Amino acid sequence: MLMYAFGLSNIGSILLFLIIICFLIAWHELGHLLTAKACNVYCYEYAIGFGPVIYKNKKKETHFTIRAIPLGGFVKMAGEEGVGEDEVLTDNNGQVIPENRILANKPLHKKAIVLAAGGIMNMIMAYICFYIYIVASAGFAIPSHNNDIYVVTSSEVPTVLQQAGMETNDVITVIKTKTSTETEYVEYTISSYNDIVEALDSKKPTEAGQIQNIQITFEDVSENNALKTIDVTRNAYKEAGTDELLVSTIGLAQNRTIYEYNFLTATYGTFHFMGYYTAEVCRSFARLFVGDFSSMSGLIGIYSTIDSVATQGDLSFGLRFLNIIYIIGAISFSLGFFNLIPFPALDGGRLLFVGIEAIFKKKVNPNVEGTIHFVGIILLFALMIIINIRDVFNIFK
Repeated sequence: MLMYAFGLSNIGSILLFLIIICFLIAWHELGHLLTAKACNVYCYEYAIGFGPVIYKNKKKETHFTIRAIPLGGFVKMAGEEGVGEDEVLTDNNGQVIPENRILANKPLHKKAIVLAAGGIMNMIMAYICFYIYIVASAGFAIPSHNNDIYVVTSSEVPTVLQQAGMETNDVITVIKTKTSTETEYVEYTISSYNDIVEALDSKKPTEAGQIQNIQITFEDVSENNALKTIDVTRNAYKEAGTDELLVSTIGLAQNRTIYEYNFLTATYGTFHFMGYYTAEVCRSFARLFVGDFSSMSGLIGIYSTIDSVATQGDLSFGLRFLNIIYIIGAISFSLGFFNLIPFPALDGGRLLFVGIEAIFKKKVNPNVEGTIHFVGIILLFALMIIINIRDVFNIFK
């Protein structure tokens, strides 16, 4: 199936997407299940997916089920939502569940372990995937966050920008762009590499024969950062014998720092990479508070990324497979990180209530906690809808 997904079929990409999502969800929920069992918590069900049950294994205490909508999962544990003062919980056979098997009655440290286990499992999977990627790539490169992040690429063959007079480490300050049929430029002040991408994409050619005019103002490092301006163009064309639209490059890339690791040193090098990745994810979440969703992806965005990598015909099967491994690690990391955020309805939100109970030595009213988690679910669904709508618009831009 992986081989099929690496062809040009969208059906194969959809199957690969579902396999990855279901695997990571199953892995996440397995963390909750194993730690719950280790703490002797009664588990009603281990489910992959939501909606109607299409498969159920009733042979053991816990029902293992597969549900119709393969975009989620859960482990249903006794007392997970709290237990009322006179409430009696029964198992799958209608028998009363002993109080010592109810999660709400467990010591706080055991509750915390069970709740955190899913996110931790995702981090473990991310480490495994990133380790494989780093070993196979002999290291990794990360973007620099200094003033020299706006650079032209070094190459034996001079790039368009190098031919126009730019050199590595020249700092871009302003980009103006327009199509060849327009008279007015659209101006972008550059403060990050994302600004550069946005500026170049704003008038990107969409049909063969179209031309994009680009005017770049930059600080010339070889002349004491004197401001200079150059004009370059990009054009759209179709490669002979194909219908694929290509856009010419001008040789602009983000300066990167190279870290080299081998089979042994990658064991700690992976932690180095995960530290960088944690910082990037934190920046992405921080942007949400100012209404910037550009760095977030929903299910549609994730599928689009998987599809573009899986069907990238100019790469070998091995490189595409390695890129898929990296994507699995990135999704797993994000899933674990997101679930451990102290927000209502998430594992981190439930951990927050365990912390409150530990501090005040008193359980939070189950009804109050349930209401807070319900509001959290509504907000999360709203966020998911916004992000997925944006992903749809991005696909059809």
